[in-house]
Amino acid sequence: MKTMRMRTVLVAGAVVVVAGVGLVAGWALFRPTGAAGSAPPSCAGPAAKLTVQGSGQATGTPNLVTLIASVDVSGATAKAALADDDQRTAALVVALHSGGVAGPDVQTSGLSVQPQTNLAGAITGYQVVDTVTAKLRNMGAAGSLIDAVGSAVGNAVRIDSLQVSVDDPRPLEGQARADAIHQAAGHAAAMAAAAGQQLGGICSITDASSAPPYPYAASGFAAIGAQAPQMAVPIAAGSQQVSAQVTIVYALQSHT
Repeated sequence: MKTMRMRTVLVAGAVVVVAGVGLVAGWALFRPTGAAGSAPPSCAGPAAKLTVQGSGQATGTPNLVTLIASVDVSGATAKAALADDDQRTAALVVALHSGGVAGPDVQTSGLSVQPQTNLAGAITGYQVVDTVTAKLRNMGAAGSLIDAVGSAVGNAVRIDSLQVSVDDPRPLEGQARADAIHQAAGHAAAMAAAAGQQLGGICSITDASSAPPYPYAASGFAAIGAQAPQMAVPIAAGSQQVSAQVTIVYALQSHT
């Protein structure tokens, strides 16, 4: 789902809706030139206005791997299954910490205990699934660390999800928004000139940008057990693209 962060500022007597980063910094670039103390743009009522949209993009190299791994074990009783899970999950966490993952970057994100039944409905045992989410900030060591997790936990480990991303996308978002504003301003100038009008001040800027996650297919890592070859799991960082969409409303002035 797309999210919008909106904030409102007052500029030259008009309300300007601004969202996210990078828009206020670009305001001075698109304020129409004129004498100091000139009248504010006519944004109210039936005054002529021009609405334009712009899109921008920025690309960066991912530097974070988010790993979701589960320990899946069964036992004759819930107590036995939980005891096995405790041991294996502890080994998983130790492997992560030994690989340089900091404590705050390792989190239990799920735990389930479910009875197992036969065709007659009688309980034959219990299954425990313990899920851990970890942020691997060393891209170069991520593959070796995932292999170490498999070796420590054995065949009970399951890689549920692997995602590469830019840890702090805000600089990219700012670049994409600035690119979108430049494009919208260029459209506005060309359209006003073609219509024989003079581009006035900005009445509002609205940002509808979002930064979607950048998934990495994890189908090849469904089960990494102790019998797997001792080699680093290949992790390709690729690139992450951030897009921005803005809408700018300008006042229009007739040539005098």
